[in-house]
Amino acid sequence: MQSSNSAVKTAGRKLDLSKIIVYIAIVVAFLVFSITLGSSGFLTAKNQINILRQMTTIGIMSFGMTFVIGCGEIDLTVGANIATSGIVAAIVMRAGGNAFVALLAALATGLIIGGVNGLILIYTGLPSFLITIGTLTILKGLSMELANSNSIPIYDRAFTQVFGNGKVLGIPVMILWCILCMIIAYILLRKVSFGSKVLAVGGNSQAATYSGINVPKIRLMVMVLSGVMSAFVGVLYCARLQAANYLYGDGAEMNVIASVVLGGTSMNGGVASVLGTFVGAWLMAMIDNGTVIAGMTASQQNIVRGIVVIAATATANRLIWAIVFKLVTDDLFLTHIRSCPVFLKRELYLSHSVRRE
Repeated sequence: MQSSNSAVKTAGRKLDLSKIIVYIAIVVAFLVFSITLGSSGFLTAKNQINILRQMTTIGIMSFGMTFVIGCGEIDLTVGANIATSGIVAAIVMRAGGNAFVALLAALATGLIIGGVNGLILIYTGLPSFLITIGTLTILKGLSMELANSNSIPIYDRAFTQVFGNGKVLGIPVMILWCILCMIIAYILLRKVSFGSKVLAVGGNSQAATYSGINVPKIRLMVMVLSGVMSAFVGVLYCARLQAANYLYGDGAEMNVIASVVLGGTSMNGGVASVLGTFVGAWLMAMIDNGTVIAGMTASQQNIVRGIVVIAATATANRLIWAIVFKLVTDDLFLTHIRSCPVFLKRELYLSHSVRRE
């Protein structure tokens, strides 16, 4: 009996594709684009570096979002935060501030945005989805007001080189900033107690409270972390494009959430992967790049992106994976199927119907 239970657990681990699906998806995407677009420049070193440069902004935002979703929450303000924080940085430089002061101003803006989201969350008990929809709308209006619905040019060369268009040993600085943020996020998630507390809250907040974790504090901290990382992306955006604009980051939250979920972080909380998020962001950037080279319109790109996200996450479903590969014997296979939520719901419904009759 014990060996049977052990086998079931082993099969369950094999059947859970959620942690590896993003790695399979990026290999498949690379092979497809290489075969179909290899002659159009997809495989060139310049294009591959361009893909990495494109993924840096989504990647850094996604690292912050990994903690939020891992905690069982959501932050829809990341895109609007980019615009608002970038505009604040541009205004500071226009007023005479240097690059460092502008960076601090932008990060402080992100901290305030994340802090407001977190405080509303812990003091009202409202779903973070609703809260951040509200603050998203406010930030869009605020950024338009601050910029007077125009772009604000940035002329500070130090700012644009350090955070945007510069290179170190031939490597674009934006890629280096992304790697640095990934290392910080990995340490926070896996090497210090903060990460385990985040996942504990996301897995079961009541149990986390009983174990002595300050749940409201953790929720506030993940919102602040997301806000600060999004604000830093606002700085990178402005430095690369040498201007701040209220349209920067518009709709970015969808790509960010897709990157995080594809990377193996559970939307239910309690499970998160920084490395998976990095690869998820890389995959989304590769899809955008490939569809552009293929000559697709913006609407067609959205369709392809949506299909990939749905296909990848659906493939990761334990039930589908079990049916396709049937890794175990019939008895063990049926035992695994019966443990799936879909089967349990059906059994509950049938038993309830029998009792009613």
